[in-house]
This record gives sequence, C-alpha cells and structure tokens, in this order.
Amino acid sequence: MVKGYGGPLLLSAYSLERWRSMIRALLRSHRYSMEHVKLGELCAENIEMLKSNTEEGKAVRAEIERFITLSGPDTKDFGLELDLRYDFSLCVVPDRSVALRWDVNGYAPSTRPGSRAPHVFLKKGGASVYDLFGKEWTLMQFMHEGGKGAVKVGALLEAAEELRFPVKHVVLREEDHVRRLWEHNLVLVRPDAHVAWRGNKAPDRDEAEQILSVASGRLGVRGYREPLDTKTKSSLSRLR
Repeated sequence: MVKGYGGPLLLSAYSLERWRSMIRALLRSHRYSMEHVKLGELCAENIEMLKSNTEEGKAVRAEIERFITLSGPDTKDFGLELDLRYDFSLCVVPDRSVALRWDVNGYAPSTRPGSRAPHVFLKKGGASVYDLFGKEWTLMQFMHEGGKGAVKVGALLEAAEELRFPVKHVVLREEDHVRRLWEHNLVLVRPDAHVAWRGNKAPDRDEAEQILSVASGRLGVRGYREPLDTKTKSSLSRLR
C-alpha cells in the first residue's frame, strides 16, 4: 500500500488470512496451558510422595509420567507451526485443486495457492530454495532436463513492470526434486513466502494482469465468499 502498487483489499485480506491459523494456535496454547496447570497441581498435591522411594511414591511418579506422555509435547505441533494455509484469502488466485488433509501433528508440503511455499535444499550448491527469493515477490520457474517447462513468461513480467509490481524472476534448471514438491512449472510467491498463484502454462497479458491485480489486492477473486467461521464465534469448536 505504501509503495503504491497494493490495492485496498490487502487490508481486508490480512484478518481473513490469519483468522483460522491464529484461532488454532490460541486453542492449542490454551489446551497446553491448562495441562501445565493440572500438572503443577498434581505435583503440588503429592510433593512429599515424589521424593519417596515407597510404593506410594513410585505410583505417584508413574501417574505423573502417564499424564505427561498422554499430554504430549507442544513442540511437535508441526501442522500448527508449518502448515499455514490462507485458503480463503482475497489476494490468492485459487486453482480448484483439492486441499490436502490438515493435521495439527503433521506437515504436508504443497504449493496450493494460499499455502506456505515448501522449503527444499537445492541439488546444486546445497542452498535453500528460500535463499533465491527476492525481497518482495518471486516468480519461480522450473525447467526439467531436456528443456521441459521452458514456457515464456514475458507477458507476466511486462504486466508486473506496468503495474509497478516488484517481482524477481528465478529460473531453476534440472532441479527435478524441487519441481516434484512444488508441483507446477510456475509459482508466484508473496513477500511472506505464501503462494499467490501457480500454473504450468504462462498466462497471456490479460490473465497476467488479473493474477497480479488479485495478488496485490486491486481486484477481488471472482465469486469470493467470506468463510462462515470468520463471522461467528460458534465455529471455534470446529477448529480444535
């Protein structure tokens, strides 16, 4: 917005994008906080027995061990930490692909629009694909061995220049393991490392302007509907 190429929908998109992830984080944080409280009370009630080598002391320690095991470590909520998805964003171009199942304990890497771009180490040089990103937007282009994926992206880059849309064009050749994980030949990555658009064919000029206009908040996604759970607190239980 400050630099002049962002549209007014960017401001509305922020809350819509962050809502689900933040509610999930709050619910999980509350769960672990309450379990820490319970653990503290359990230890306080049996403080003397914890020091005892009697059968009663062993039983108390076993009970506490079971509690901790069942509670599980909060440091392994990989879905919560890594699998952040902005499926209902105003500033993401949907591609009608089916979303992978979200799991609080697991992370499923994907470039489905709205998802966080997957981290991968490159075959050549051992650097991270993240090291190639520009300061703002990045257009990742993959070319397979034999030149496959060599689509022309001139229309997209020209539209970006006309809209004052700062994008770094990165071409990766013969990094097929990265391409397999990233799934498409072209992936437009936002400054926050989330995917705004992806495709296998280069868009024409009109399509390119529409993609960049949506991504920058100048144009709304056609047929967009705000998700119900951003309008009512009754949905919070469904996000546990």
